[in-house]
Formats: sequence, structure tokens, C-alpha cells
Amino acid sequence: MILRFPTPHIGSSIFFFIFWVFHYGSASFVEFPPYKPSEQYKCGAFLRGRVDDRALSLYYSGIRQFVDWVSQPFPHRELLSNDALRGVFKEWRGSLENRSLQWFSWQQWWLAVAGGLLLLSVLFPVIYVLYRCCLCCCEDDEKKTTTDSQYDGCKRNFLNICIAVLIVINVFAAATLLVTSQYAEYGLDELPNRLNQCVDDLNLYKRETDLKIRKLLIDDFNLVSNSLMQQIAHAGHAVVDRVKRATGAHAIDVFLNITQGASDVRFILSEVTQQTRELNEAAGQFAVEFGRLRKTAENEIAQCTHTETDALKTMCLQAQRLLDNISSIKFEISEEFLMGENVKALTRVANAEVTTLLEQSNQQFVVLENELQRHITERSYSAQNMLKSIGDDLFQVAEGVSSHIRQLNFDLLYQAIALYNGDQYYPIKDWIHYSWYGSLAVTALVCLASLSFLFGLFFGICGRRPTYYNDDCCVRATGASFYSCGIWMLLGLFTVLSVLTVTLLLIFGNATSLVCNPLDDPLSHPDMMSLMERYVEMAKHSEQWNQSELGQMLDKRSPVEVIRACQRNETFYQIFDLDKKYHLADLNKFDQEAMKQLDEQLGNALDQLPIDRPIGAFVSQKEIAELQSLSDVNITQLSSEGLAKIKQSIDSLDLMSKLNSFTSDADAQHSGRPQAVSSIIEQVREIDERIAQPLRSRLEVLYKNLTDLDTRLHELQVPVSSLIGKLEHAQALLSQDVRSHVEQAARDVLRQLINTFEQYVEHTKFQIENDVSSCGPISDVARNSRAALCGHTIDPINGAWMSLLISLLVSFPIVLMATALRRLYNKMHAYPKYVVHEPNSIDHQMSSFVTDIYDARIKPGYPNYTYMDDYHRHYR
Repeated sequence: MILRFPTPHIGSSIFFFIFWVFHYGSASFVEFPPYKPSEQYKCGAFLRGRVDDRALSLYYSGIRQFVDWVSQPFPHRELLSNDALRGVFKEWRGSLENRSLQWFSWQQWWLAVAGGLLLLSVLFPVIYVLYRCCLCCCEDDEKKTTTDSQYDGCKRNFLNICIAVLIVINVFAAATLLVTSQYAEYGLDELPNRLNQCVDDLNLYKRETDLKIRKLLIDDFNLVSNSLMQQIAHAGHAVVDRVKRATGAHAIDVFLNITQGASDVRFILSEVTQQTRELNEAAGQFAVEFGRLRKTAENEIAQCTHTETDALKTMCLQAQRLLDNISSIKFEISEEFLMGENVKALTRVANAEVTTLLEQSNQQFVVLENELQRHITERSYSAQNMLKSIGDDLFQVAEGVSSHIRQLNFDLLYQAIALYNGDQYYPIKDWIHYSWYGSLAVTALVCLASLSFLFGLFFGICGRRPTYYNDDCCVRATGASFYSCGIWMLLGLFTVLSVLTVTLLLIFGNATSLVCNPLDDPLSHPDMMSLMERYVEMAKHSEQWNQSELGQMLDKRSPVEVIRACQRNETFYQIFDLDKKYHLADLNKFDQEAMKQLDEQLGNALDQLPIDRPIGAFVSQKEIAELQSLSDVNITQLSSEGLAKIKQSIDSLDLMSKLNSFTSDADAQHSGRPQAVSSIIEQVREIDERIAQPLRSRLEVLYKNLTDLDTRLHELQVPVSSLIGKLEHAQALLSQDVRSHVEQAARDVLRQLINTFEQYVEHTKFQIENDVSSCGPISDVARNSRAALCGHTIDPINGAWMSLLISLLVSFPIVLMATALRRLYNKMHAYPKYVVHEPNSIDHQMSSFVTDIYDARIKPGYPNYTYMDDYHRHYR
């Protein structure tokens, strides 16, 4: 046979390398299936698909910064005893009574903010009411003026600007209060379910860790043990095959494979030839059917081009071009393209009876393989028993680790969440539900007061001056009325809102400082980390902890060390240094004596193999001569041009794509379709469905079969002369020295067995150091728990009290400015530019300005009062 490779030796080398990789590489490489979780973590399910509000996020971060400024480290060692930490009520009461100064010192800045707000909210309404009472008592109604003083215009403009800024801030605070209070109520309502899911995830992590350990130490070891047993069961064949490849005697197997492959290819070629004949007949039927269609359509198109409008004539001509395009589809697959000289070459190879020629030659290797396998099998029982012993030890380790994992329980967390849900005596969740109505009422009052000032500002800036007739509401006096409404509403709410703000501020501000901020960055809050360490120390002194082996293992690391190790992506197995006990990171140290014995017993199984006599001449000169006669056999691949034509025919038979393109262009003209065009479209669709589509499917099957056939033909292109040379060389080597080659092959097989077990050792090390007992899921649970408790519950509550605080703080200057603006808004006349003539009598209410055009004319009841001149009224 003549090769079609660039160089025969490169081609044969590639062929045998691929064969060896697939045949032996797969045997030595064990693919461990990944762990497939049965459940998914649900703790962060409420965060999926959620769009973060950047404005609120910045608002919350600003509040947390404010909390950091006001808060001080928690001096728990000075304030709370261990019994108090255990929840003993007497200890808490005693601490509050006996260490009140320390408590006040710790909360001094919070108390300063709260006390200042309460004091201001109580004193300000009282002082303001007294001021208004004094103003009412001391003011002389008869001296009330309706004309601006000299600088009243400047005062009004300046106060409008200042109060506008404060009112905008107040309105935004009210809107933020509305949003955050609703978020807070929803977060409080959903908090138990979210935290329950997080605790469920802790249990899921516990179960997953248990299952991963059992899979790693039991299932994966059984997989590698079975692989070793399979390799030992075929070790004789592996040794002999390596000897063949090392000496060149593998050419016998190549010749045998070629013979079998030639027979298979010849059978496939006959089937493909039959498919080709059937497709050629189908192609002829397609041509006949489409010829009928075109002959019928020509008359219709001709009639269309004479009778229809220009737009429809164009469509008919396009239909004509579509038919011309389809009629150009002509194909016929030549059998010569398939057959060529390959049939004769394949028949010649199959008739050469290479299998019969080389059967006797291969028999000596078969005998050697059987003898080696018998020897290896007899000596491998001890190695198999040692593998079972190691598997039993690993099973015991898995059971021990599982028992430690099962000791972990999270009942206290479930109990705390159940306490939040409440009972018949303390229905906390019901109280939260009812508080929603209270929050709506408070929010509505704050928003109403804010809107009152906003409307007052609007009328004060955009309204006209008031008049005596009071016949227009779009005047500044209306703004003054809105200001009065807002002022008295705030005076009535100051104390209530301040008490509510202080209560929320003290509770949830401290909750943010003691819980949320440490959860966000625990290492930056040493006070809370030391509190956690106190709880751990208290747990260590309990009898249950000391009697538990799990407790003794957890006693090795502090919470700070655990957190830092998790930040370094270490697993809990590494953090608590469990490898000193289990040695799973390096199984060679797990049971050193057992591992040593396993290596020795595998070596003994492949040592001192029985090689009594050398392999004689296994290929005679007559057989070599007959094989040499095949050197001129030429097996070629299929023509790439022929395969490309078949592929092109498949694409050209896609009538629907051509038809869809035509109809889309025709419909774009919006001029309708002629009857001839509609008839052609329907007939083309019918031919496509009945003939073209089945023909196209059969062509695709043929193309796939031809591609596979071309690959098989490529594999049969092997250099016969080179293989014969290898056989002669192998015969010379093996007739002189068989033992050295067999021993070298046995050492290679032994190395392959050891590498298989080392692969499991490396797999175990990787899983222990990266996957099993990973900190990742626990970190996710902690982060999602913080998001549920703080980000979606406490942060919105903080946003609510901060909105109330901002609203109250800006309300004090707003009330003062609104009071001043009320008087300025009620002025009817601007400051005059001219001389003012006051009337002699004060019994009537008339304008004092000579520039008042309304009073420049005689009015009923005042016949003797007139102005000397007529002036234009001045607005300012």
C-alpha cells in the first residue's frame, strides 16, 4: 500500500500514538465524577433579580458612617458578667443599677443626641406658643399696616430662598421616610422566613460536607480500586503490548487491524453506493416534477406580464427568476467518485488473508501473555487484600468525620427565630404587623406638614399681593395660611415625633453598631470579636463541650483566626488542622505501613516474570514476501471536490429559504400578489414538502456517511514497507533477548499502577484543600444573613429615623422663617417711592399710599376722600 502522507514515518507515528493514547491512556487515567448537589442554597434567594437603589445605598452608608461617629466600643467586660451573657435577668438589672455611670459613659454621644432633640422638641413649642401669645396681646390692631417697610422686599426674598432650601430638604426627608418605612415593614415581615432559609442552608452545608467526605473516601476510592483491579487483570496483555511497541512487533496488530478495517470499509462502501443510486433516481424525479411546474407556470407568467400593472409585472418577472434559479439545481453523484480504484484495493487486501498469515506469528505473543497474566494473578491477591484494607480504613475515617459533623446543630438559631415569630403572650410578629398602620399614620402626618410648607412657599413666591376684596386665592396670603397650618401641625407633632425618633435611634442605632457593622467587617471591631471569644470561652467550660471530641477540635482556633483563615480561602479541615489526625491531605501518610506494603505487593506481582525461552522467528520469509506484495496497493481518500458538490447540493435544495426571500421582497411592495405568483408559490411549497425536503435529508445522511468513510480510508493508509521493516527488526531483537524487554515493560506497567493510585492521592489532596469543608458557603450564608437582617430590615429602619431626625431639625428654622414670612406675605402694598399722605381719620380702612389706584376713585361711603394725582401701583 502507498501512503498519502507527506512522510511515511510521521504518519505511522501519529497513527500509533493516537491508538496508544485511546487504548492505554484511558485505562490509566481515572476520571472522578464531580459532586452533584441534590439541593440549592436558598439563603440569598431574595437578592436574585433585585436591582439595587444606588441613592438609598448611599443614604444607608451615610447613616452607618454617622453611627460609627457616635458609637463607642462596647466595654462588655466592664459592664456584663458571664451570667449576664447567659441571659440571667438579675445580672442585667444589677449591672444597670451598679454600673450606671459606665453605661452612660458608653452611650454618652447617643444620649447627647437624644437628649438634645427631646429638649429642643419640648422647649421650642412652649417658647413659640408663649411668643405668639405675647405677640397677640401686645399688637395693636388699629396700628396694623398693610404696606411694606423699606427693606421688607429684601427680607421676603432672602427668607424665600432660605426656606425654599429647607423645605426641599424637608420634602425629600418626608419622601424618604415614606419609602424606608415601607421597606422596613416588609423587611420585618419577611425576616423570619429569610433567616430560617439561612439556617436551613447551614444544615444543608453540613449534609453536603458529610456527603462529600463519604464520596471522596468511599466512592472515589472504590472507583480507583476497581480501576487498579482492571489493570491488574489485563497486566499480562499490557506488558506484552509494550514489548511489541518497544521492539516493533506491534506491526502484526497493525496488519490485522488493516485487514479487518478493509473488510468493514468495503461493506460500508457498498451501502453508500446503493444509497447513491437511490438518490440519483430521486433527483431525476425532482427534475421531472419541477419541469412540469415550470411548463405550467410559463403560460401564467406570460399572461401576467401582458395584463397586470407594472408593479405586478415586476413581481411576475421575479417569480420567473425564482423558477430559473430552482431549475438550475441539477446533481448526479457519480459512482466513479465513490468507487475509483479503492474497491479493487480493498478487495485485494481482504483476499490477502493477512489474518491467516499472521495468526501463527501472533500465537507466540498470546502464549507469553497468558503465562505472564497467570503469574501476575497468582501474586496479586495480597495487593487486592491490601487495597480492601485501605478502603476499610478510609470507610472508618468517613464514618468518624460524619459522626463529628452530625454533632453540629443549629437549634438555638431556630429557637431565636421562633421567639421572633412570638407566641400567645408575646405576639411580636402581630405587633410588627400593627405597627405598619402606625408608621403609615406618622408618615402621612409628616408628609402633610411638608406639603403644607411646600404649598405655602409656592403661593408665597408665585402669588400676587392680597387685596381688600379677597376675591382671588392665588395670592401670598394663601401661602401664609398654608404656613400657619404647617406651623401648628408641627407644634402639635414635635414631641411625639421626637420621642419616636429617639426611641428608634437608640435601639436600631446601637443594633447597627453592635450587629450590622461587625458582620460587615468583623476584624475592624475588636470589641465584638472579644465578646464572641467570651462566648466561645464560656462554651469551652461546659461539660458537654469537654466531653465532645468535636469541641476539642474546635478548641484549637479562636474566632479571629477562623475569620482570617476563611479570608485566605482555607477550608475548615485546614483551619482546625485536622490533617494531624486524619492525614487525608497526603494519603501516603494515612497508613504508611499499608501504603508501603501495597507498593511492595504490586512490585512483587510484576517481578520475576516467567520467561523460559526466547521468542523465535515468528514471521517466515514466505509470509514477509506475501505481505510485501501488498506494497503497491493504493487506497486513496474520497475527492474533496465531490464532497463539496454534495454539500452544495444540500444547500441548493433548501427551497423554502429561497421562497421566503422571494415572498418577503414581494410583500415589501405592498401591491398585492397576482394569481399566477400565488399559484407558483403554492406549487413550490408542495414540491418542497413532498420531494425536496426528503431528498435533502437523505443527502445529509449520505454526506455524513461519506465523511465517516473518508476518515476510515485515511486510517487504512499505512506504510507496508515500513511495517515489514519493523517486523524484521523485532524478530532480530526478540530472538536474542526477551527478558530485558519484558522486565522493562513490567516496570512501566508497575509505574502505571502506582500512578493510578497517586492520582487518587492528588485528587484527595485537591478536594480537601479546595472543596470539602470550604468556607465559601458559610461566608455566603453570613453575607446573606446580614443582608436580610441589616440591609433589608435595620438599614430601612435607620433610614426612617434619620428621615424623621432631618425633618425635625429643619422644621425648627422653617417654623421661625414661616412665622416671619406670614407677616410679609399679608402686606398688600409695596414700599412707596413717593410722598405718603395719611388720612386724618382712622375710622375707616383705606390705603395710606397715594399710589393706590384702587383708592384713587370715589368709593361708596367715602365721598370726600380722593387722591390729588393718579399714580401707578408699584409691585415689589
